[in-house]
Amino acid sequence: MSQFATSGVLAAFLGLFLIPVLFVPYVAWTYHRHGTFGWGHVLIAVATVVYGIALWTYTIVPLPDPATMDCSKGGPRPQLIPFGSLADIHVLANGVHDPALIQLVANIALFIPFGMLVRYLVAPRRPAWIVLAALGVSLFIELTQLTGVWGIYPCAYRVFDVDDLITNTAGAALGVMAAPLLRFVPGQRELPEDQPRIVTRGRRLVGMAVDFVSVQGSSLVVYLPLAIAARDAGWFGGQVPYDRLLGWVTLAVSAILLLVVPWAGRGATLGQRFTFVRPVDTSGARP
Repeated sequence: MSQFATSGVLAAFLGLFLIPVLFVPYVAWTYHRHGTFGWGHVLIAVATVVYGIALWTYTIVPLPDPATMDCSKGGPRPQLIPFGSLADIHVLANGVHDPALIQLVANIALFIPFGMLVRYLVAPRRPAWIVLAALGVSLFIELTQLTGVWGIYPCAYRVFDVDDLITNTAGAALGVMAAPLLRFVPGQRELPEDQPRIVTRGRRLVGMAVDFVSVQGSSLVVYLPLAIAARDAGWFGGQVPYDRLLGWVTLAVSAILLLVVPWAGRGATLGQRFTFVRPVDTSGARP
């Protein structure tokens, strides 16, 4: 498998790992922003997560083995002449398969999603700021390479190229102009804040999923340090019943999130709050 394909697979894998972690805050955000849970919104959000990781996998990793690095001359010399890398392009000799041309196009393409996604999701009316943000992100990446991941490595492991800053920023500018195309992704309904919302089966299922993920995630966060402390301190005579400990923690967290929180918050769980599902009594009033 090529390095290009490996970076893509790694980005997709890590993105799928992060999706459950970000599920609860995403549901809260999307319901408060859009008033509903559309699959188009989900698709764009997942693409944003995967792209953010891809930006890291394609520019920072793979990290080199320090033993194989030649830092006797300070590592690769920076390329500080604007458009200096254009001299390496020989289209007449190599055609569209020219390595320097491919790198230039790839650097532009890498930041097109940045401009599209950031403008569409965060700052639709501030295109200039998005381009400047892309320049800042590109500069951070180049400095990370130049400094050997900020001093972790003895010298630079990739070439600092000012043309990368130019092409990355140009790609972001193209993405800013193309951002309106994301409106055509289906499943992106918008509901006004004051419009009554029908409590559909899907809305209930999303709320239940939020509660489930909240319980499981919170239980894991509590269980891991507790299990380590129990093992190191010998709380159970040297033999920690990990399964039972996890069960006790999950039961306690479930009681807090599914009983105490609704009792203190007019009967609504976190999932119901995030999806605007509120319990009412027989008269239609809040309990």
